Amino acid sequence: MAAQWGISVGPLRRALGFWIRNAKDRVSFAPMPAWARFALSCRPGDTAGYIERFNWADSPAPVEFSCTWFDTSRAHYAKRRR
Repeated sequence: MAAQWGISVGPLRRALGFWIRNAKDRVSFAPMPAWARFALSCRPGDTAGYIERFNWADSPAPVEFSCTWFDTSRAHYAKRRR
């Protein structure tokens, strides 16, 4: 997929010193945070779609964590893995 976007992942892998080997997503609902009032159509405190993503390299502890809120009336979550 990286080649499809014209991205060479070799230099990135060398710069970071690790490669993501596994990911786990937790999808649920959560209140929209206060800072989101300018980013999405949901208001702070509104219930929104919520994703927590954990990424692992070669160690047992995650090397990356991210949170994503989304307006379920405008977007849906889909994960594809090849």
